[in-house]
Order: sequence, then structure tokens, then C-alpha cells
Amino acid sequence: MNRTLLSSTLLAAAVTGALAAPAFAQQAEPERSILEVADNLYRVQSGEWFGMALVTDEGILLADPLNLDSATWLKSELEERFDVPVEYIVYSHHHADHASGAQVWPDATVIAHEAAAAPLTPPEDAEALAQFEGQFGSESPFGGTRAPDETWSGTEHEITLGGETVKLIHVDAAHAADMAYVLFPEQRTLFVVDVINIKRLPFIGAGFSEAELDGLTDLAMAQQFDTVVPGHGDIGTPEDVERHRQYHRDVIAGVQQGLDEGKSLEEIQAELTLDEYAEWSAYERHGQNVAGAYAYLTAD
Repeated sequence: MNRTLLSSTLLAAAVTGALAAPAFAQQAEPERSILEVADNLYRVQSGEWFGMALVTDEGILLADPLNLDSATWLKSELEERFDVPVEYIVYSHHHADHASGAQVWPDATVIAHEAAAAPLTPPEDAEALAQFEGQFGSESPFGGTRAPDETWSGTEHEITLGGETVKLIHVDAAHAADMAYVLFPEQRTLFVVDVINIKRLPFIGAGFSEAELDGLTDLAMAQQFDTVVPGHGDIGTPEDVERHRQYHRDVIAGVQQGLDEGKSLEEIQAELTLDEYAEWSAYERHGQNVAGAYAYLTAD
């Protein structure tokens, strides 16, 4: 039985719906901030998206430059606050909303897992290019996201800058083949993007199996950290990472109980409210998550 619980499909649908809004609609300026979460380590916010900046005497390492507009703002802010250049940019993964802003730092070295290279490198052959654009979209690649200057393979990679070490940990996730956690050991801070949320409901649709969920959580918990910073949502602790896992388990267990009792999806959605998570952000997704778990558990 191939039963899959995906968290990316509903997100893609939400983004597509947002892009389909009338072009003349006035877009509110996103909330933007730079918050020091540990010594020389800053969380960068642009709306609901977050990146990280490690500032050293020899330069800045930026984890996820976000999109182009956000990066343009951030470049100005970093230049004003710190008298050192951005030396390295690392991708948690290649998706444009987290990575396309790298182009505003042409002199920085972009580092990503080797799996990021294929979707970000258009082939030169015309026929192959047509196939590439058919697979990855005509705005290749991914809204102008820079291909990495350096790639790494295997399970872990380290970068040293200004006496600080940053550790990249490959994450075997359906969300993106090049997904990585970014650990800042000196600051005991773990940056996780799109596969773990803190006090924020995930999207459960097509893609995360129970085994994958446990693998993602176990890998995060195996790191030495006190603070976790997600790509979306609140800063948290290791205990919050476990709560993220527990939400998935509670949804799956509740839906399974409803199925065992012969209830329909609509009945389960009405009864399985999991009110203990009602104060989490994006709680409005819960009904969709119940539907995703239902599809997962009833798949052939």
C-alpha cells in the first residue's frame, strides 16, 4: 500500500490562488524585521517568510535570501547595519520564495545541496531546454533563482567564516530533494524550513508519510540546539518540534478512529476539532488536514 500524506500540494494551491488575484489589487507592504536571536545571529523577516544571517568580522553568511523584493530590502539593511559583505548564501532548498533573492548579491558564493543544481541550471541544447522549461516552467529557473556556485553531497556539509562554523544537514523530504536544515552550533540554533512548523498548522495533502514525518523530526532532534527558527511562524524550542510531530499523530489517530467507527469524512471533520491546537496560527487549515489524513488512510 502506497499511502502518502503530503504537505506541499495545498500550499501550492494557495500560492496559485494568490497569483490569480487581480493584477490591480493593492498589495500591503509585508512586515519586515531583523531580530538578533543569539550572538551575531539574526532572524530576517519579510511577511510570513524568514531567513537567517550570521554576521562575522569576515563577512555575512545568509541562509535563505527569500524573494527578490525581500532581498533588495535586506541588502540595504545589512549594508547600513554591518560594515561587512555577504560572503556566502546557503539555500535550505531551491524554491523561489525562499531562494530567488540571491541574485541581488552577485559577488556572494551560493552554496546548495547537489540536488538543487538540476532544477536551477537550464541546459544549452535547444531540445533539452524545451523539455526543461516544460518540466520546471518557462520562467526558468524558478523565478530567476541563481544556480549554486558550489554544491555539496552526502548527509552533512560545513562552512567556516570568521571563526564560525555552519552545518548543513541534508533532509530526505518529499517537499524538495535538496532540502537541508541549517545548524549554527555556536549559537545552538537550528533553522528548519517548510518541513517543520512551530505552533503553526502544517499543510497535510500529498507528500509526507508517517515514516517520513518521524524521520524529519528525529533528524532535527538529533542536532544540538536550544532554539529552532522555522521558515514560517514562531521561534521555538525542541519541545515545540515534538509538538509539531504530535499534531500529525493526533490528526491521523483521530481520523483512523472515525474510520473504524464507520464515519464519513464530513462527520470526522465536524467532530475532530483538536481544540488544543486552536490557538496555533493557520488553524483554519485543520479541516483540510483532516481531509488529507482521510485520503492517506483510505488510499489503495
